[in-house]
This record gives sequence, structure tokens and C-alpha cells, in this order.
Amino acid sequence: MKVIEMIINEEDELYKYIDTIDEGDYVEAYFGRCHLEGTVISKDGTFFRLDSDNDLMGLVELELSSVVDDLIELVHTKSDEVKVVLKMVE
Repeated sequence: MKVIEMIINEEDELYKYIDTIDEGDYVEAYFGRCHLEGTVISKDGTFFRLDSDNDLMGLVELELSSVVDDLIELVHTKSDEVKVVLKMVE
């Protein structure tokens, strides 16, 4: 698997990248002391509905713009097996 690391300095860069995420891709969001991960079931702007692939968690909804200030890292695995790691830096 190819891994690409990107440093993101501004929210606009993050939002521009989010447009490249499609349904069926795998997303991991690390913020504060928490993280969410799963397959993108649907996406509308910065709102994601994820299938956590975990029977206990089920579907998870994430509004990325509401946690962007606490976002540490966003990992996006494309369906073609390319993993993009977006590291948030102020």
C-alpha cells in the first residue's frame, strides 16, 4: 500500500481535500483523545456517515467542521489502496 503524508496548515486546504473523498473510501479522523473510523456510506460537504465495521458501534455520523479545531489527523484510504495521511498543523 502506498502512503502519502501531507501537512495541512489551513482549514480551506482540508475542505478542498475532503472533496476528493468518495463513498466506499475508508476514513479515520483523530481529534482530541478520540477517533472515529469507517467506510464512507454517504457524504454531504463536511458531514460523513460511516459504517464502523463494528457490530457494537454500527453507523457513525461525523460533522468534520464541528471538530476541525481539535482535528489532529485525517487518514483517507482510497479504494485503489492509496492511503493519504493529512496532518493538521497550526
